[in-house]
Amino acid sequence: MDKDLIIRVVLVVAIVAGYLVASRAEFYNSVIAPLAVVAVAVVMFWPRRQQ
Repeated sequence: MDKDLIIRVVLVVAIVAGYLVASRAEFYNSVIAPLAVVAVAVVMFWPRRQQ
């Protein structure tokens, strides 16, 4: 499997898990939610390295 894809999926899962924990604790949801969306977008659309 593609190593870059695995790294991206693991990072997205970590971001979503962090958001869910923060949401459950009601920790600044109005700030954390947009930051999580931006973080997922950055992780998924970051240019791939040339091999």
